[in-house]
Amino acid sequence: MSDSDADERTHPEDDGRRAAIPGFGPRRDGETPAAPSADRSPRTLRNVLFVLGGVAAVVIVVIIVLILVFFTVIDDAVKDVESKRNETAITTEQFQSVKIGAREETVRDEFGEPEEESTGDGAAGTTCLYYNEKDAGFVAGDRFMFCFVEGRLERKSRD
Repeated sequence: MSDSDADERTHPEDDGRRAAIPGFGPRRDGETPAAPSADRSPRTLRNVLFVLGGVAAVVIVVIIVLILVFFTVIDDAVKDVESKRNETAITTEQFQSVKIGAREETVRDEFGEPEEESTGDGAAGTTCLYYNEKDAGFVAGDRFMFCFVEGRLERKSRD
Protein backbone atom coordinates (compact mmCIF):
# COMPACT_ATOMS: atom_id res chain seq x y z
CA MET A 1 0.00 0.00 0.00
CA SER A 2 1.40 3.37 -0.95
CA ASP A 3 1.36 6.58 1.08
CA SER A 4 -1.40 7.98 -1.10
CA ASP A 5 -3.53 4.87 -0.39
CA ALA A 6 -3.04 5.43 3.32
CA ASP A 7 -4.07 9.10 3.00
CA GLU A 8 -7.25 8.08 1.23
CA ARG A 9 -8.14 5.60 3.95
CA THR A 10 -7.51 7.95 6.83
CA HIS A 11 -9.35 10.79 5.11
CA PRO A 12 -12.11 9.23 3.06
CA GLU A 13 -14.04 12.55 2.86
CA ASP A 14 -11.04 14.17 1.16
CA ASP A 15 -11.56 13.32 -2.46
CA GLY A 16 -9.03 15.81 -3.70
CA ARG A 17 -11.36 18.75 -4.04
CA ARG A 18 -10.43 20.32 -0.73
CA ALA A 19 -6.75 20.28 -1.48
CA ALA A 20 -7.46 22.30 -4.60
CA ILE A 21 -8.74 25.18 -2.43
CA PRO A 22 -5.89 26.98 -0.65
CA GLY A 23 -6.15 26.85 3.12
CA PHE A 24 -8.53 23.85 3.23
CA GLY A 25 -7.78 20.22 3.77
CA PRO A 26 -5.04 18.54 5.72
CA ARG A 27 -1.54 19.93 5.50
CA ARG A 28 0.91 17.61 4.02
CA ASP A 29 4.34 17.29 5.52
CA GLY A 30 6.63 20.09 4.41
CA GLU A 31 3.77 22.29 3.21
CA THR A 32 3.66 25.82 4.55
CA PRO A 33 0.39 27.50 5.49
CA ALA A 34 -1.10 29.49 2.68
CA ALA A 35 -0.53 33.24 2.83
CA PRO A 36 -3.61 35.45 2.86
CA SER A 37 -4.67 35.69 -0.70
CA ALA A 38 -5.53 38.79 -2.65
CA ASP A 39 -9.08 37.39 -2.88
CA ARG A 40 -9.81 38.59 0.67
CA SER A 41 -9.08 42.24 -0.08
CA PRO A 42 -12.15 42.86 -2.30
CA ARG A 43 -14.36 41.09 0.24
CA THR A 44 -12.96 43.21 3.07
CA LEU A 45 -13.34 46.34 0.99
CA ARG A 46 -16.89 45.34 0.15
CA ASN A 47 -17.67 44.82 3.87
CA VAL A 48 -16.16 48.18 4.78
CA LEU A 49 -18.14 49.90 2.02
CA PHE A 50 -21.30 48.14 3.19
CA VAL A 51 -20.78 49.34 6.78
CA LEU A 52 -19.94 52.87 5.62
CA GLY A 53 -23.04 52.89 3.44
CA GLY A 54 -25.15 51.87 6.42
CA VAL A 55 -23.60 54.57 8.58
CA ALA A 56 -24.17 57.15 5.84
CA ALA A 57 -27.82 56.09 5.53
CA VAL A 58 -28.32 56.45 9.29
CA VAL A 59 -26.66 59.89 9.26
CA ILE A 60 -28.88 61.02 6.38
CA VAL A 61 -32.02 59.80 8.17
CA VAL A 62 -30.97 61.59 11.38
CA ILE A 63 -30.31 64.82 9.45
CA ILE A 64 -33.69 64.61 7.72
CA VAL A 65 -35.44 64.02 11.06
CA LEU A 66 -33.62 66.99 12.62
CA ILE A 67 -34.59 69.21 9.69
CA LEU A 68 -38.24 68.14 10.00
CA VAL A 69 -38.20 68.79 13.75
CA PHE A 70 -36.58 72.21 13.17
CA PHE A 71 -39.20 73.27 10.63
CA THR A 72 -42.04 71.95 12.79
CA VAL A 73 -40.79 73.97 15.76
CA ILE A 74 -40.36 77.08 13.60
CA ASP A 75 -43.82 76.63 12.07
CA ASP A 76 -45.39 76.27 15.53
CA ALA A 77 -43.56 79.38 16.76
CA VAL A 78 -44.72 81.43 13.75
CA LYS A 79 -48.31 80.25 14.23
CA ASP A 80 -48.12 81.18 17.91
CA VAL A 81 -46.82 84.67 17.09
CA GLU A 82 -49.49 85.12 14.40
CA SER A 83 -52.17 84.02 16.85
CA LYS A 84 -50.99 86.50 19.47
CA ARG A 85 -50.67 89.20 16.81
CA ASN A 86 -54.30 88.62 15.74
CA GLU A 87 -55.46 89.16 19.33
CA THR A 88 -54.56 92.85 18.90
CA ALA A 89 -55.55 93.15 15.25
CA ILE A 90 -58.25 94.96 13.32
CA THR A 91 -59.34 94.91 9.70
CA THR A 92 -58.86 97.70 7.18
CA GLU A 93 -62.62 98.32 7.28
CA GLN A 94 -62.52 98.77 11.04
CA PHE A 95 -59.62 101.21 10.72
CA GLN A 96 -61.46 103.23 8.08
CA SER A 97 -64.65 103.31 10.15
CA VAL A 98 -63.06 105.39 12.94
CA LYS A 99 -63.53 109.10 12.27
CA ILE A 100 -61.38 111.99 13.44
CA GLY A 101 -62.77 113.26 16.74
CA ALA A 102 -63.81 109.79 17.98
CA ARG A 103 -63.34 109.16 21.70
CA GLU A 104 -60.44 106.99 22.88
CA GLU A 105 -62.73 104.95 25.15
CA THR A 106 -64.98 104.16 22.18
CA VAL A 107 -62.03 102.87 20.13
CA ARG A 108 -60.73 100.79 23.06
CA ASP A 109 -64.20 99.34 23.69
CA GLU A 110 -64.70 98.46 20.03
CA PHE A 111 -61.21 97.06 19.22
CA GLY A 112 -59.96 95.86 22.61
CA GLU A 113 -56.50 96.37 24.00
CA PRO A 114 -53.94 97.60 21.47
CA GLU A 115 -50.73 95.77 20.65
CA GLU A 116 -48.79 98.83 21.78
CA GLU A 117 -49.57 102.12 23.45
CA SER A 118 -47.45 105.24 23.77
CA THR A 119 -48.02 108.46 25.64
CA GLY A 120 -46.44 111.89 25.41
CA ASP A 121 -45.97 111.77 21.62
CA GLY A 122 -45.56 115.48 20.94
CA ALA A 123 -48.18 117.49 22.78
CA ALA A 124 -48.99 116.84 26.42
CA GLY A 125 -51.92 114.51 26.91
CA THR A 126 -51.29 112.63 23.65
CA THR A 127 -51.88 108.88 23.58
CA CYS A 128 -51.30 106.69 20.54
CA LEU A 129 -52.76 103.20 20.16
CA TYR A 130 -51.30 100.68 17.71
CA TYR A 131 -53.22 97.74 16.28
CA ASN A 132 -51.99 95.07 13.87
CA GLU A 133 -53.70 94.23 10.61
CA LYS A 134 -55.89 91.17 11.08
CA ASP A 135 -54.87 87.91 9.34
CA ALA A 136 -51.93 89.60 7.63
CA GLY A 137 -49.36 87.01 8.63
CA PHE A 138 -46.16 87.20 10.61
CA VAL A 139 -44.11 89.66 8.55
CA ALA A 140 -46.72 91.06 6.19
CA GLY A 141 -49.44 93.48 7.01
CA ASP A 142 -49.71 96.98 8.30
CA ARG A 143 -50.00 98.55 11.71
CA PHE A 144 -52.78 100.97 12.37
CA MET A 145 -52.09 103.99 14.59
CA PHE A 146 -54.68 106.11 16.35
CA CYS A 147 -53.40 109.20 18.18
CA PHE A 148 -55.65 110.95 20.69
CA VAL A 149 -55.15 114.36 22.26
CA GLU A 150 -57.09 114.81 25.47
CA GLY A 151 -59.16 111.71 24.68
CA ARG A 152 -60.19 112.68 21.09
CA LEU A 153 -58.81 111.17 17.88
CA GLU A 154 -56.57 113.76 16.25
CA ARG A 155 -54.83 111.67 13.62
CA LYS A 156 -54.67 108.11 12.36
CA SER A 157 -52.32 106.36 9.98
CA ARG A 158 -51.57 103.05 8.41
CA ASP A 159 -47.92 102.00 8.44
